[in-house]
Amino acid sequence: MMGTNQKVGGDHPISLPLAGNLLLHPDPDIDLCAIDITIPYGLILQSGRQLRSMNLNSTWLLSPDDRKNLRDIEQVLVIGYPSGLWDSHNNMPIARRGSTATHALALYAGKRNFLVDVAAFQGSSGSPVFTYESPMFRQPDGSYTPGTKVNFVGVVWGVIERTVTGDLMAIEMPSAITQVPVLQASLNLAIALHADAVRDMDELVFPGINSVRAERKS
Repeated sequence: MMGTNQKVGGDHPISLPLAGNLLLHPDPDIDLCAIDITIPYGLILQSGRQLRSMNLNSTWLLSPDDRKNLRDIEQVLVIGYPSGLWDSHNNMPIARRGSTATHALALYAGKRNFLVDVAAFQGSSGSPVFTYESPMFRQPDGSYTPGTKVNFVGVVWGVIERTVTGDLMAIEMPSAITQVPVLQASLNLAIALHADAVRDMDELVFPGINSVRAERKS
């Protein structure tokens, strides 16, 4: 969400065309995309106008120490628009609390995913997942400090469901072909992509940036 402040107390929203600015993840099996706003962002700043924006980027990822100390079960926040629900008056999404159901850095089913114990509905796809510690958070040495700590650990893209009676469909029974009602019921388990996949998107916009980051840390 971006807006330019043309006068005191007033914002002018900016609309950007997706054509030419939409980037898809290089792995076709990963449902993740990015919108490149670097050029329009820079043009606005160069024009002398003030820019009010909020960005979620790789600086929100876990630090090396946090990755080492991440527990199997962590309290998380999921921010999104479940079933299209949002706070239209304040232009804000909906925040829900849950926990990791598998380790947030482990490969669930051998892929770059983990499970989150939170109800996910249509409109939840693309919701960022954050570890959330408050009013105390853990330090690398295991001690606790007053305050709130939030880190970006995943992006919701799917949900695990089970089949129960509902819709009519033909299934094979032991002695006959019978029509049995079937519908999908959620297990309240969302599937989230590992957040470090955003670094792959960074590389598309700024080739070589991940190598530079690694050199600075070494």
